[in-house]
Amino acid sequence: MPSSVVDSESLDIWSKDLSRFWISPESKINPRNGELASFYDSTKQIEGGRGLDTIRGRFQKLFYYDLLYLINPSAAGDKADFKVYTQLANLIVSQSRVTYDHAIVLSDLISGVRAGRRYHKLTVSFGTAILFVIPDSYSLDLWVGTIFLFVVIN
Repeated sequence: MPSSVVDSESLDIWSKDLSRFWISPESKINPRNGELASFYDSTKQIEGGRGLDTIRGRFQKLFYYDLLYLINPSAAGDKADFKVYTQLANLIVSQSRVTYDHAIVLSDLISGVRAGRRYHKLTVSFGTAILFVIPDSYSLDLWVGTIFLFVVIN
């Protein structure tokens, strides 16, 4: 479930007809003014960054997951409709100030949603603050140490 609460009737309507999502009163994103493309541009700028950029990237991936979930509730699992990814990629490519390859945007969206889904699961279990404290990458030693520390504390 995304961060904000939306009724199941709206979710059902949006998953059948994506165009209804953009014109619904719950949607704050206007697909015609380039907001989504600007957000994607921002995501690409901080990609591979360290420190605050890493944390921003986690929240951005969580945004992509939430957006896809709102458009297509089956995205809560791994069954997001490829058509939805394609429509979002089309919006970004057509409205961005930067020239992107459609296949790369599509791949970025798929991997961003996949990461966002994992971040969502972490925030449900541990709260939003977990996105600030998890390390940039895990080694086996760090992973085992983290689990050991978690078990000892609890």
